Amino acid sequence: MKKRLLCLLCALALLPSGCASFLNREYSSYSDHVDYPVGETAAILQAENYQGLMNAILYFITEHEETGIIRLSNYPDDDVDRELDAACAEVCEEDPLAAYVVEDISHKYDQTASSYEVTISIQYAHTLEEVAAIVPAAGSTAIRQAVSAAMTTFSRTCVLRLSYFTGDHATLRQLIRQTWLDTPLAALVQPAVRVALYPDSGTSRIVEITLDWDTPQAELAEQSAALEQRSLALLEGLDVPPEALTPLELLSALRRAAAYDPAGAGSAYAALVDGSANDQGIALALRLLCQLADLEATVAEGWLGSVHRFWLITPTAEGYRHLDPTAQEPAYATDDAFTAAGYVWDAGRYPACTDYAAAGQPGDEPGAEDGENQNPEENGEGSGENGEDPGPGGETPAADPEAGGAAEGT
Repeated sequence: MKKRLLCLLCALALLPSGCASFLNREYSSYSDHVDYPVGETAAILQAENYQGLMNAILYFITEHEETGIIRLSNYPDDDVDRELDAACAEVCEEDPLAAYVVEDISHKYDQTASSYEVTISIQYAHTLEEVAAIVPAAGSTAIRQAVSAAMTTFSRTCVLRLSYFTGDHATLRQLIRQTWLDTPLAALVQPAVRVALYPDSGTSRIVEITLDWDTPQAELAEQSAALEQRSLALLEGLDVPPEALTPLELLSALRRAAAYDPAGAGSAYAALVDGSANDQGIALALRLLCQLADLEATVAEGWLGSVHRFWLITPTAEGYRHLDPTAQEPAYATDDAFTAAGYVWDAGRYPACTDYAAAGQPGDEPGAEDGENQNPEENGEGSGENGEDPGPGGETPAADPEAGGAAEGT
C-alpha cells in the first residue's frame, strides 16, 4: 500500500486548506478507495493542514480502522487540541459514512521538535460487514426498489446510501408506506417502521430503515409463498389470453375468488387464500394480480366521505384512471369523475387521471419518474423526525374528507 499511497503525495499536498472543499466533495468519497500520503511506514498518515487532517481521519473510518496515526508536519496552527476536536467532530457530523458508523472517536498526541504525532482511536456502532451491505440508491424509484427487495424477504433492516436526497423523514416514511402497499406479497402484516438519517442534514445521506414485522420471518415467508401460488393458479385458470388481460378482467376473476367484507382483514392473503378481505385487502390482491400479469398499477389511498379507502390507479389507452375494486359497478374513472363521486386523495402522490390529450404525453403527469425531481417524494417537501412510526409510511392522508376532490399534495 505504501507505494500506492506515496504516488499521490504531491497531488494531495496541493489540496486547499480549510474545510470548504471537504464539505463540498462528492458523496462517493468514502465508498471509493482514496490514497493518502504516509510517513516512514504505511501505518502513519501525514497531514500539513486542517483539510489533510480531516482526510486522514476519514480514511481511517473508511478502512474501519480502530486506531490510526497521523503525523502533523509544518502544521500552521499551534492549537492542535482545538484543531483535532474540530476535525473529528466535523467528519462525524458531515460525512454520511462517519455519521452512521462511528460511535465514539478520541485523540491524543505527542509533540516533537518538528511535528505532532496524533493517535486517533475509533469505536464503531456497525461492523464492516454491515457497512458492506449498504445499498446505493439515487432517486425515489431506486429507494422503493431497495425497500421492496428488503420487504419481500421480510428483512428487519434496510440501509441505503442516497447520493442525492433533499427529503426528510416524512418523505421517506411516505415512500416506505407506498412501497409496502405496492408489494402485496410482503404486505401481510403492517410492520412498525423506524427511520434514521445520517447525517442530520445535507443531500448525501445514509438512511437506516428498521422494520419490526411482529411476526416470525418463517411464518411470513410461508404465507407469502402460499399467496403467490394461489395467485398464479387463479391467473392460469383464466380463459383470457395473457396479452388481452386488463385490470378489469383481473378484477372480475378476483371477485369470483374473494368476497368483499368491510370488517375483514386488509391483506391480499386474506382475499385470495382466506376468501374475503376489506377494501385494502381487495386492492392489494388486485395489485398483486396486475403485477404477476405484467400490468402497471399502484395502490392509492384516500377518503370516500368520512371513510378511509383504498383503490388502484392504472394506465389505459386514454390516460391514467382510478379503479375502485369494491365499488358496486367498478369502472375506470378520471379525477373529475372520482371527485364527483365523493373521493378525496392527495393529488401530489399519484399520476393525474386525465386524458393524455389534455395532460400531454404519457410520463408528463405528476409523479412521473424521469430522473428529475418531479414529485414531492423526490423533492422532499414536508417535515418529520427520527423515531417510531405506527406503520409503513406513517399517517393516512390528511385531506379533509368533507372538502371533496383531490387534495393538493406537498
